[in-house]
Amino acid sequence: MTADPTIRIAFEKWYSDDWKTPKSVERDGNGGYKYMGAHSAWVAWEAASRNAEGMATALRVIHTWASVPGALKESEVRALTSRALSLRPN
Repeated sequence: MTADPTIRIAFEKWYSDDWKTPKSVERDGNGGYKYMGAHSAWVAWEAASRNAEGMATALRVIHTWASVPGALKESEVRALTSRALSLRPN
C-alpha cells in the first residue's frame, strides 16, 4: 500500500463521483472496500500511483545530477528523461 494517504483520498473522491455516492467507497472491517468494483479500482489506482512515485524519484535524480556542473550533457539529460518516461512498471 502506498504510504501517502492523499492518494487514497483522491481515489475515493474520484470513485464516489466527488463524494456523491459515498456508499461506493464504504470500507470493510479490514480497511479494504466492501464492494469488489471499488476494491479492483483501488488496486489499479494504487499500482499506478506507485509507478508515478517511482518515476518522479527517477526524474528528480536525473535532474539533480544535471545541475552538477560537468556531470551530464544536455543530450544525456534528455535521453535519460526519455528513457525514464518510457519504462513500464514491474
